[in-house]
Amino acid sequence: MSEIELTPFEVHEQEFLRNPDVPGLIKLYEFLLDELQDHALAGVLDKIRPIQHRVTLIQADAPPKVLAALCRDPHREVRSVVATHPQITSEVCFRLCEDPERSVRLALRKNPACHAVIRASLLLRERPGEENRVRSLQLLEVAWQARRCKLTPAQLVELIGDWTELEPEGYDEATLEEIARILAVLDAKLGNGAMPRKPRRKTSKKRKSVRAPKVSARVSKVSKSSTTKKASKKSAKKAAPKKTKKKAKKR
Repeated sequence: MSEIELTPFEVHEQEFLRNPDVPGLIKLYEFLLDELQDHALAGVLDKIRPIQHRVTLIQADAPPKVLAALCRDPHREVRSVVATHPQITSEVCFRLCEDPERSVRLALRKNPACHAVIRASLLLRERPGEENRVRSLQLLEVAWQARRCKLTPAQLVELIGDWTELEPEGYDEATLEEIARILAVLDAKLGNGAMPRKPRRKTSKKRKSVRAPKVSARVSKVSKSSTTKKASKKSAKKAAPKKTKKKAKKR
């Protein structure tokens, strides 16, 4: 009886499951990406038990491809560990920001290395109200549009700073008008429509403190001596008896 011939996918799968280490995971992930079958990675990872073994693959110096592979893990505990990684990439942020598990999204939002616009979108998603929900979706669209424009997160921060007065830590305070303006700029960069008119910046005049002019020591000494002389002359005049003027008698 002849052996059943394995498909290339099954060959890579068996190789990885025999020795589930980082190099094997990267090799399997790259193969699935080339074959446009990266969705099948979750089923392979789920065969590795216990789950903690998959977590141990996430080292402090884990390569970006390891994080990209394990953010597809079917278990939320593994994805949460990926979300807290200090070397998380923008690609992984985009995938985990729409994770169905709130704990994963919360872990991503608390990661200082998270994409600034995505973090603001996740923060608004937790707040009540329809307007916050809309702003959250619009900010996420900003991040996606910037990605289509091939802008890095740092370049997007610079663009937002040029067209608004917002700093990264205040993106969750962006108004719908400001978000729409950024989207219009990104659309124009993609060739969809004209570039909007840049708004005038509000110039905040700093209040200058008026300082008294500096007086040299020499001038101050002279002024003090002159004032003391004037005071002594006045006191001498007051102490001297007043002379009565005699009227000259007419002869």
